Amino acid sequence: MLRQIFKIVLPVLLLFLAVSGFVYLKSTRPQASPKPVSERVWPVASVAIQRQMHQPKITVFGEVVASSVAELRPLVAGQVMEVAPDFVEGAVVRKGELLLRIDPFDYEAELAERQADLEEARAHRLEIQGDLKSQRQLLTTLEQQYRLRQRELKRQRELKIRGTASAKSRDEAELAVRATEQALTGARQGIASQEAREQQQRAVIARLEVRLRRAGRNLRDTRLSAPFDGFLDGTDVALGQRLQAGDRVARLIAAEALEVRFQLRNRDLARLLGPRDEEDSLIGRPLQVLWRVGDEAYPYRAEIRRVGARIEASSGGVDLYARITGLHADAPLRPGAFVEVSVPDREYPDSALIPDTALDTDGRLYVIGDDGRLRAEPAEVIRRVGSQLLIHTALPQGAQVVAETFPGIGPGVRVESR
Repeated sequence: MLRQIFKIVLPVLLLFLAVSGFVYLKSTRPQASPKPVSERVWPVASVAIQRQMHQPKITVFGEVVASSVAELRPLVAGQVMEVAPDFVEGAVVRKGELLLRIDPFDYEAELAERQADLEEARAHRLEIQGDLKSQRQLLTTLEQQYRLRQRELKRQRELKIRGTASAKSRDEAELAVRATEQALTGARQGIASQEAREQQQRAVIARLEVRLRRAGRNLRDTRLSAPFDGFLDGTDVALGQRLQAGDRVARLIAAEALEVRFQLRNRDLARLLGPRDEEDSLIGRPLQVLWRVGDEAYPYRAEIRRVGARIEASSGGVDLYARITGLHADAPLRPGAFVEVSVPDREYPDSALIPDTALDTDGRLYVIGDDGRLRAEPAEVIRRVGSQLLIHTALPQGAQVVAETFPGIGPGVRVESR
């Protein structure tokens, strides 16, 4: 009996204890309080808006070209008797420096012959002038005789009328007048002939003077000198070589007349020209030229001198030529060098520079408010300057904007500038 009671009571007791323990544990468990949801704060980099005058630079690449090149050619033929030690490829020469000399013997002989011919012609002219002077003196004498004999003829005629002179005396007076007239005619013809001979001799002398000057110039041209400061290119001459007039012996590149040829894209050219399509807005514009050689960089100043003759159909750009200023013959820069060219762009007043990452895909800036929240503001992009953008904006001076957008950025987002 007890055994049966124990079998019934024990399970009930165990169930009671288990339920009581569960109720106790549940009533005594710690209560977890809900954690409040916190707003996310995004760390961002910021930049300040600085509205001011900006003049960015257009950076392109160009090539150094020679704008003044002289083809060195002897003007006379002959054998090369002397060659300057510096008459070699790449040598720097100065204006007036002797480069080579051709055998002057034939040209000295020609000059002496022309001088002798001229002196002979001048002597012959003096002889003609002496004859002409004598002829004029003779004419003066004959004119005096003619006047005297005319008076004598007149007197004989008057005496004949009065009957105090014979016919023979009158006839002799008339014959004397006629003879003097003939002598006068001959003297005048002789003078005219001598004057013509003198005029011809003057022409001969003038012609010989020209030949003498030409012979003198030919003699001077046996010396080939540098017409300006520069450096030699393509030298091709040797001592004892026979040269013909006009043979090219070298090229002389003017060191002070080097130019940079570069090309501007269509949109860059349009900005530089401005609202009016005038070359005058380009000519004279200063620019910077940078020649990089290994780790070294050589800066030069230049200014635009002219615009190319045509627009490149493939690129739509136009060639510009800028004269490099301040060069001298000893400068290392040479034609063919590849250089970097920086051309000042237009001036943009009241503009600001920002990183190109500051704009979202809709072209908006995000301004950081005093409460740390963002607001979107529109911006007008003027042009790209490297990794930055030049913009027009109505934001006040010094306004802080997000430097780099991020996923989830938008108006009202809270950020912390770092």
